[in-house]
Amino acid sequence: MKKIKIDWIKTCEYLGAISALVIVLLTYLQLKEVNDATKAEFAHKFKTDFFTEQSCILITLFDYDLLKFKIIPKKNLLDEFGYFVIDTSNIDALKKKFPKLFNRDFYTPYELDNFLLNHFDDLGQFYKGGVLNMEYIYSGFDYYVELIHENEQIKKYLGMGKKRRKFKRFI
Repeated sequence: MKKIKIDWIKTCEYLGAISALVIVLLTYLQLKEVNDATKAEFAHKFKTDFFTEQSCILITLFDYDLLKFKIIPKKNLLDEFGYFVIDTSNIDALKKKFPKLFNRDFYTPYELDNFLLNHFDDLGQFYKGGVLNMEYIYSGFDYYVELIHENEQIKKYLGMGKKRRKFKRFI
């Protein structure tokens, strides 16, 4: 019978390499779990920040088509001021149902940006950066994105901004 010689040095090297690979794999899996939990926590915080009282009021006003974009014209395009006025015609039933909607007469573009539109910009940035995936965005925000994106008053507001930027280039 032949005696098998074991090279203990090589055996220990192989076991060390295998152990290192197992540790790397376990570390990767743990970091992935932590990353997924962090993304879930971030998504929850984003929803909380998105659905504030002010943003919900604005979404409701847009949903019922009650915000109209108006412009106070001036000689200089840069001096024009746009604002969103609440259309109060035929809203008696809504006033009783949603009294908080009508505690003011208008919203400035700055308020609309801060309370609502900036959240949509953030959604896009978080998607591009891989923080939020499309499935999450679609399931949680699809209705609101489509509502605001398709709204004619928002299109007028964004159109005014484009005109102003073009005008500034020629000054």
